[in-house]
Amino acid sequence: MIREKRLVTNLEGDAYAGCWQEGRFMKRLIMLNLLWLGLWIPESQGAKTTSDRDEELAGIMAKALEANPELKALEAEFAMSRAQVGPAGSLDDPMLGFEVMNVPTDSFRLNELEMSGLQVSLSQKLPYPGKRDAQREIAVLRSQTLEHRIQQMKLNIGWTIKRIYYELFLKAHKKKILENQRAFLRQTLKTSRDRYALNQVSQASILNLQVEEAQLMNEQLRLSSEMKDLEAELAHISGHAEHVPSMTLTRLHRTAFNLKDWTDEAVARKVVAQNAELQALQTDVKVSDASLHLAKKSYLPDFEVMASYTMREKIAGMETSTNGQDLLGARIGISLPLWGATKQSEEIREAVASRDRSTHAFDNARLMQIHKARALVAELKESQQRIELFESGLLQLSQQAVAAAQSAYLTGKESYASLLEALKKQQDTEYGYQEALVAWQLQIAQLEALMGQSVDKNNE
Repeated sequence: MIREKRLVTNLEGDAYAGCWQEGRFMKRLIMLNLLWLGLWIPESQGAKTTSDRDEELAGIMAKALEANPELKALEAEFAMSRAQVGPAGSLDDPMLGFEVMNVPTDSFRLNELEMSGLQVSLSQKLPYPGKRDAQREIAVLRSQTLEHRIQQMKLNIGWTIKRIYYELFLKAHKKKILENQRAFLRQTLKTSRDRYALNQVSQASILNLQVEEAQLMNEQLRLSSEMKDLEAELAHISGHAEHVPSMTLTRLHRTAFNLKDWTDEAVARKVVAQNAELQALQTDVKVSDASLHLAKKSYLPDFEVMASYTMREKIAGMETSTNGQDLLGARIGISLPLWGATKQSEEIREAVASRDRSTHAFDNARLMQIHKARALVAELKESQQRIELFESGLLQLSQQAVAAAQSAYLTGKESYASLLEALKKQQDTEYGYQEALVAWQLQIAQLEALMGQSVDKNNE
């Protein structure tokens, strides 16, 4: 009876002549099914809907956009640039002057000489017409550049959070598979020790199982360390050094995306029209053009106007019509660009070089972003084919292989090792399918960051 009970509970036992007795066969089948359910039930429990997951990611991204220190610094810089628009197009402050004129040094009295008096003056510098407008335009364009860069940084933050989420999901899924394999190995090791006591397996087989379990544990530890690094990155980008936003890692649902209309021409058109980084660089080109326009005006003179009022005291004993009469005065000055060969001309040359640099930087970035977008579309098409390969038959074939290995094992045609290998291959197939889904989601997220909006809007 003891020998029969051990053989009934032993999942690794070789088939023997009496294993087709109805009761013993059903017990084996039930135990295998329970083990199978233990491997895969955690994968389907507690799954969230796509909208739930999207709301979770949206909530985390909203908090990150509120607290990210780098983004807040750029927003403060943008506020500074907006505050510079008004002063850039304003006149210089006028100068109010007070002057004591022609006072004799022996008495310091204002009523001894007719030319003595107190003068009050007001002067104002007036740039040549058009210069102030050009300065204001440059300030406005620079603030617009920062606005585009803020938008690009927000997109990059959103992309980084999505990347961390999908990478964490994949590693958590891998850890779950490894834990399932360890559970399988622990069951195998338990039954192998029972068989070793009956001289049915060698000690080397048990040692190999222990080594394999240790390797699985080591792989789990490595994945845990990588997940901690990702969580630390998430905490940093979210602006919380000690608090990691909670993420529920469940099964992924594939985002629908129609690739038919995404030709090379359409991709280039969408990138140039929508990419925030290109818009920032394009605004830099406009800044350079406005700066060149202003530099060319440096040859034109600036003006300074002044009005004065002189108060004089009457001189005793002097009987003239002008004695003690107050005076009005006015003056206009004009700047002379005498050093144009060494000053204004070099400023123009500098502005031309700056414009060329901005233009070339924009052209280079435009080609690079178009290349990235086209590469992403090509990768999406490849990921779509991989997903379709898994869904069209590979997942089902791996399940059928396990069923066949299970049946062969129960009939004594295959060993327990063959069944274990089939189960591992099915788990690897399932993991490969999840990898393909993650690659699809990451590529879509990166494309959305590149385009500046969701793929749904891009498909409109």
